[in-house]
Amino acid sequence: MAKGKHAPAPGAVTDKVLHPNSRKIRKYQKAEIHRHNVNEKKAKNGGQKMSLLGERLAWFRDNLHACVDQISPENITASSILELVEGYLSRFDEELEQIKVKNSIGAKSKRKQHASRQDSI
Repeated sequence: MAKGKHAPAPGAVTDKVLHPNSRKIRKYQKAEIHRHNVNEKKAKNGGQKMSLLGERLAWFRDNLHACVDQISPENITASSILELVEGYLSRFDEELEQIKVKNSIGAKSKRKQHASRQDSI
């Protein structure tokens, strides 16, 4: 495509060799580097999310036997699922209490310590 308003002349060279230090080449390189970085971040973060999900599912698999005698679709009830979910949510209660105590001691400071751990729980 021509650079200006008008179409290129019939016989003009369209496959022009660009200088390696030209602005166009730098623009293409910048876009390619950005695309590469975005793909790397997606792969890295996607793997972390999948591992977290795998850990959660493994916890449910391991603790399902405590709520249900025999694992089959007929034996799994809503109350057993509720008990399992409550157990999952209450597994960090002691740690959350310790974080609350630590934050209440230094109540003057506005900055919360252990906020990232609290968010991850």
